[in-house]
Formats: sequence, C-alpha cells, structure tokens
Amino acid sequence: MFAKITAAALSTALVTTALTSSALASDEAWTSGNRPVSGTVDIQYVDGRVEQSEVLWTAKVPSRIWIAPAINKCRDLVIPLTPQVPIETLDDLDVEAELWLESRGEMTADGSIYSSEWNPSGGVTQLRVEACDLHKQVGQQTLYIITEYEVSTNGLVSQYLSGRVTLPLTVKELTVCYRGKFPPTATKDLKQLKRKSCPKGWKKMKRSQAAKIWG
Repeated sequence: MFAKITAAALSTALVTTALTSSALASDEAWTSGNRPVSGTVDIQYVDGRVEQSEVLWTAKVPSRIWIAPAINKCRDLVIPLTPQVPIETLDDLDVEAELWLESRGEMTADGSIYSSEWNPSGGVTQLRVEACDLHKQVGQQTLYIITEYEVSTNGLVSQYLSGRVTLPLTVKELTVCYRGKFPPTATKDLKQLKRKSCPKGWKKMKRSQAAKIWG
C-alpha cells in the first residue's frame, strides 16, 4: 500500500528517483524521427567554383524533441557523431550545433565538439546540445550543425573551411496521464505518451496541474 504524499513531496520523489526512459527525470530529451546526416566543408576556388569535401562525420539527428508540460529543466539533445576520417584529421576538426527559434530571433540551445574533444579511439563522440526552458518554446525551430576544418595556422591566425547543415526540428509536448486522485501518489500512476489522448481509465493532466508539481 502506497502512503499518501503531498504534491511537493511527489515532485521531489519524481525528480530524484531514477525512472527508466522517463521524460520527467532524465537529463536527456526524448526524441523521435531520426534522419541520416553527414558533415562536410565547402572548398572554394579562386575561379568561384565551390565543391564539397569528403564526408567528415555522419550522424542520425532527430526531427522532434518531446517534453513534459510545465517542467522547467534543462535537457540535453544528444547527437552521436561517427567520424569518417582518420584520427589525425580530427585534430583539426570542430563541430558546433545551434538551435534557433527564428520567429523570435533567439538561439535557444548550443553545443560543440572541439578538436581536442573527439573520442581518442576514433569511435563515436557525443555532441550534447543543452536546451533550457523548452516548455516555453514549443513549436518549430531550426537546428544548424556547423563543421569547421583548420587548413593552416601560424599560431596566431588560422584559416578554416566550413560547412553547414540546416534541419527543421519540432519541440512537442508529451501528454501526461494519471489515474486516481490528483496529485497521483506513486510513479506507477503516471504515464508520458507521444499522443494526444490517454488510455481508458486515465486522466489527462492539465498544464496548471503539472505546474503545481514540477513548475
């Protein structure tokens, strides 16, 4: 039998308890709609021609981020990058990511992998893009992934080749469902779903209710 607890105590319990694959507790954002993406740089010639370089890295990048309503917590959008070039080439390679809410002209998240931060084995390296206040930014955003390759340096000034991938990314709210009385008294009485309706016997939590617990 679960003892009844207050909304404040429930909030603490949910945040501090490790819930498997839970959008309420995890620092990583729930994502879906992965797309294959590759990173290159543009090679510009004096006659005006532009060519793309060989593929420098590949990744699967989500098209959607799912968040629970009213939860004011930073989340990491994790993009695993797989190098497609030798380790020594990575010493000159930087990758940066920026998430923009262009309707407001606002960069909402960013992250980077600098040349010294690549996996020394040459394997997958995680690009982490930290996003905060996503519950205030539901809707369409744009993800830019910028690749820069250093071609020369004299120790003071460096020259780079760069390339950019532009991808739409949608921030969507999960439907939070509960059963029994509000606030729910145990984590088993909560569900987070990637759909608009709750299962039979469950109630949809209102934003105002979610704010009382997690806001």
